[in-house]
Amino acid sequence: MGYYKVFEGGIPREFGKLVNLVHMDLSLCELEGPIPPELGNLQSLNTIFIHINRLSSSIPKQLGNLTSLVNLDLSANLLSGEIPNELGNLNRLKLLNIFMNRLHGSIVTPCVPKTFNYWHV
Repeated sequence: MGYYKVFEGGIPREFGKLVNLVHMDLSLCELEGPIPPELGNLQSLNTIFIHINRLSSSIPKQLGNLTSLVNLDLSANLLSGEIPNELGNLNRLKLLNIFMNRLHGSIVTPCVPKTFNYWHV
């Protein structure tokens, strides 16, 4: 889904109903507003790329429900606040980019997967 598409406003909450979605790339889409917590319903997702937008507010803790997630890139937005502890539940995560935001805190993981090779906060 997506890539270089321009949406009016932000990520539609209805995207949380796309339960069979595997790859979401909404990078460079001029998105604004918060990341909808409903994205936490997308259990099949293995990739979320929504970098280089103007997303604001905090990272929803519901993203920690996405246990199939391998790649998460939220970099270069206007996100702020505490990094949710729930991101530590993403045991398959290999790529996490959250730089160029106004986030603080740390992510506690029960164990770091052997294949985890890039962590940029």
